[in-house]
Amino acid sequence: MRNDLLLALRTQRGWTQEELSERSGISVRTIRNLERGRVQSPRRSSLDLLFSVLDPEQRGSRAAGAAPPGAGLPGAGQGTGRGVGSGVGNGVGNGAAGAFPLARQGRTGGQPAPSSSTMPTPPLTPPPAFGAAAGATGPGFTPAARLQTRWRGPRAPRTALVGRDGDLDRLCDIVTGHPVTVITGPGGIGKSRLALAVAERTAGAFPGGVAVAQLGRITATAGVAGGSGGVGPGSGSRPGSAPGSGPAGLPVAGLAGPGGDGPGALAAAGQAVTELLGDERQPRGSGPALLVLDTAEHLPQTTALLVEQLRGAWPDARIVVTTRRPPVLPEARIFETAPLPLDSAVELMSRRLASNSLTDDLAGSPDRVRELCRELDCVPRLIEFAAYWLRSVPVSALLRPEHVLELLGVPDVSALPHQRSMRGSLEWSWGMLDSRQRQFMARLAERPEPVASDGIGSDAGSEAEFSSTEAVCLLAELADASLLQVRRGHRYEYRMLRHVRAFVRHRAQPATALTRPTPLRAAAGG
Repeated sequence: MRNDLLLALRTQRGWTQEELSERSGISVRTIRNLERGRVQSPRRSSLDLLFSVLDPEQRGSRAAGAAPPGAGLPGAGQGTGRGVGSGVGNGVGNGAAGAFPLARQGRTGGQPAPSSSTMPTPPLTPPPAFGAAAGATGPGFTPAARLQTRWRGPRAPRTALVGRDGDLDRLCDIVTGHPVTVITGPGGIGKSRLALAVAERTAGAFPGGVAVAQLGRITATAGVAGGSGGVGPGSGSRPGSAPGSGPAGLPVAGLAGPGGDGPGALAAAGQAVTELLGDERQPRGSGPALLVLDTAEHLPQTTALLVEQLRGAWPDARIVVTTRRPPVLPEARIFETAPLPLDSAVELMSRRLASNSLTDDLAGSPDRVRELCRELDCVPRLIEFAAYWLRSVPVSALLRPEHVLELLGVPDVSALPHQRSMRGSLEWSWGMLDSRQRQFMARLAERPEPVASDGIGSDAGSEAEFSSTEAVCLLAELADASLLQVRRGHRYEYRMLRHVRAFVRHRAQPATALTRPTPLRAAAGG
């Protein structure tokens, strides 16, 4: 790796070496030596940790191809794909002989990943503790010692977490009191942000350290097409689902679009966690650790097996999973993340507008901003997108569904590709649905009111193509995928968020309607 590449990426982001060290988990001394060209053969894991925060979209290709002629990087670029995991990237392919090769393997050795539709469960040897600081264990250990706790992977943004105080308190109690916590909710709702905030607040309770593994990129290198069987809970299939599909109608070894829940994905996920935990050789027993598995909705089987293996090998660890679609984990505690209260959403918008040197009045008016927050379902990520665009377009433009679908997004290379725009986020969820689920979503999008459980027979299932039984199954599946919000009580109500409905309706439009030109009108007084 050219030393000027690391320096250029760091300065481009405006970070000091200390800030890069804090975000990546790599020591300041190592960063300094890399930038000065004093390290001729840097570790692959160190490069991936750095590129995971500096240039996550290109970190695999940079690590594989950035070395000048004659300056080889052992372990860099010998894999068969881009790195996977935030701070834990690896080439995947022949080098992934099993899910958890804790003894670091060469990237060109080993056996190919199994190609059968049955997910392998290779034995997992207990990983060592990976970061207990000196003096961080024993009776004298207090939450203040969190500053000494080793952190691997990305950290939470430094901006304030608005409107989540209650959620944060409850999650801290859940995470410290239960072995596995699953944080679920629709895209952009703030699952990852909450998980990182919980990890930072509770870090002092984990002398073994905190590790954050980003699973959202595994599909780019480890997806396995084809196969049969189910990825959802149970072993039956929904009435009307395609042959060879599970209860959710999804093929086991490759989801449509962002899929990849197969043997290769398990090997990649295991290798990702191995890279995250395997550098340190501290003795076992230095204290429990916290592991965050972020963005796991496209890997339900992989995540379930991964957690099962980690729990068997590392019983003292606490595991947090963020996902739009929770995996089947019998001992997990599920936390559903709801949209912000409207007042908190408006506060978040005001904070983001202020950071752009805007005010509510300049952006339109406080009432219009409040209306915009409501139309965006008080989803934090969408509000941040809107605040970014209010520098350039008026509120009225963002209140039009056909505009908001195309506009809402930011060029943030530190985020996963599907997290950079509203449409990309919804396409990510849409890609995990089968044809029946999409058809049913289109039917529901035509209805402005929620669907009640006691009215399914006469409403949602009234169309000839859906029986009442299938309609019940489809409602459950779409709710499980966080595409429908459920109000539970004597009867259940299923509600589609406004921006989801706008997306589904937009997708159902004929292609000619999507490409019809919009006439331009001269501004009055211009």
